[in-house]
Amino acid sequence: MEHRRVGSTDLNVSLLGFGCAPVGSRAGNAESVRALNLALDRGITYFDTADMYGVGGSEETLGRVLRGRRDKVVIASKCGYSFSSRLKAVAWIKPLLRPLVTRLKGVKASAGAVMASQRSQCFDPAYIEKCVHDSLRRLGTDRIDLFYLHDPSMEVVRRGDALARLANLKSAGKLRYIGISCEPDVAAQALSQKASVDVLQVNANLLEPGALTTVLPAARAAGVGIIARQPFANGRLFHDPRVRAATQSVGPTADGSAVSGLALRYLRQFPGIASILPSMMRPAHLNSNAAALEAGPLSAAELALVAALGAPAPQG
Repeated sequence: MEHRRVGSTDLNVSLLGFGCAPVGSRAGNAESVRALNLALDRGITYFDTADMYGVGGSEETLGRVLRGRRDKVVIASKCGYSFSSRLKAVAWIKPLLRPLVTRLKGVKASAGAVMASQRSQCFDPAYIEKCVHDSLRRLGTDRIDLFYLHDPSMEVVRRGDALARLANLKSAGKLRYIGISCEPDVAAQALSQKASVDVLQVNANLLEPGALTTVLPAARAAGVGIIARQPFANGRLFHDPRVRAATQSVGPTADGSAVSGLALRYLRQFPGIASILPSMMRPAHLNSNAAALEAGPLSAAELALVAALGAPAPQG
């Protein structure tokens, strides 16, 4: 597994990171634990979670799996969302209903609407500090390697008090490095105002390539690390008719392997990207993603497909 340095930090992380959004649910958690252990066996060292994933369950599960192996990995977490008691109940029940939700689009939309309606954001410095200490407790560690504000607005970034509180916690040794996980326009705002961040986590994929031409060059110039989230555009990449039609010529598409492989190998060729974060709940997903990143550079046919989608040419 290839490892890369994160910006100007002393963190070296696996190019394939483990996005822990699906980890920690009551249903399917045993499979998540198997996937986490397999990730460690395959040389993955970057694990990215958040307090909102499984309403704390993701951090708790990750902490249990990494017990005794803490010093061999880089842990990232995030905060900024707050949750009602109703959302906690929905988070517990939703995985049990996943088979039904997957088949019925109306049910899926309703479940998503309930989750969204019960979720709000808070970036008050006192709340941020409480979240950090809660995450430390759930993860069972005395420090978090990388801690992000989770989807803050431009106003939160401009105001700066939430980042200042993270900087204080960094000085106290609770956090090693701090950053923002956000949309590319917010990341660009942070860079333009020279916000004190070590790392930015941004959407970067074939359907949303803007960060690759705006955020990535500026971040590299400033020594700020880049972590690529949503490499599959939250699943939209697999259903995009242009992508599916074009990949017919370069590999099988029945299981999405040609699409996911193209997406990951494309991002791999941008040297400023330290790690790529697909969600991987199942061991099969992990094996497929790792194999894609261990494959060679994009072929001429795949480069032509990238150009046809209007994505910038890879740099590496």
